[in-house]
Amino acid sequence: TTNREGDDYTPNFSGLVSDTFFGGKLGVLVNGSYSVRNSGLESASNGGWLLLQHRNADNSLSSNLWNGTVSGSNQNPESNIWGPRSMGYGYQEDQRVRTNAQGVIQYRPSEDVTATVDFTYALYKDHQTQHTFGLWYTYDADFTAATVNKEGTLTDVKDAGSDLSYSTFDDHIRNELTSAGLNLKWDATPYLAVTFDGHHSSMMSGGDPLGNNTFAIQGKTPSIMTPRQSKYFHMGDSFIPQGWFDFAAPHTKDNLDTSTISPLFFQANNNVFNTKVDEARLDSVWTNTNKGLTSVQFGVQVKKLQTHAAAW
Repeated sequence: TTNREGDDYTPNFSGLVSDTFFGGKLGVLVNGSYSVRNSGLESASNGGWLLLQHRNADNSLSSNLWNGTVSGSNQNPESNIWGPRSMGYGYQEDQRVRTNAQGVIQYRPSEDVTATVDFTYALYKDHQTQHTFGLWYTYDADFTAATVNKEGTLTDVKDAGSDLSYSTFDDHIRNELTSAGLNLKWDATPYLAVTFDGHHSSMMSGGDPLGNNTFAIQGKTPSIMTPRQSKYFHMGDSFIPQGWFDFAAPHTKDNLDTSTISPLFFQANNNVFNTKVDEARLDSVWTNTNKGLTSVQFGVQVKKLQTHAAAW
């Protein structure tokens, strides 16, 4: 992966500081990290394979290739033929920021009492922009010609129609976590220890004011396409298959502009999750030094979980 936007060199910082005070009775720890990363991803993908020809129970053939010609030597024992559903190419840019921080304070005024307070904060933000180009193969009345290999896979396809689309995505991801805890430990007697734990945390996941998923899809104006044999697919020795169009004169792939694009639709989505957790626990352990019963543990625990989810 590589990036076209943003800096090639991005900052990453982390650190930890801890110390004790008042003769070791008070301890403090603070740590944090911050990182930024700009990255890019190029992709080429096939939208799956369609079963375009198969043999029925009565030994007859059902086919979506009836309107054109198929050449090659299909040696599939069931005479099955598969063809590409679609072909797409895309480029994605990511601008990711991570922030993490934690603080801990521990106080031990005596050998019998210890109190600890901790706080954690985490923030993850990712801004993704993506641009894709795709072709959709429809077969049936739009099918013109194809070449099939011995396994029954179409390696070359000529298909009609004007299904050429462009998609643009602008996604914002924001996940934020805050958490605070309290721990108290008291050795009341040599035989009785009491511990209290309390905790509160909240997590928010969502996007920016426009949402976490915003996209627009545009299509090529049908009049610039040739009437027949306008869409092509080729799968040769290269790892990535190829797909392309023929355009009606005077249009070529080199002189297309925004005037040849028709908007289809625009949509903004947002999914918000807000979760809060509250917990409290009181534990006691009584230890018996005599024979027989060795110890007794007793306590109480309370937990509350709230989750709110919304989508629009």
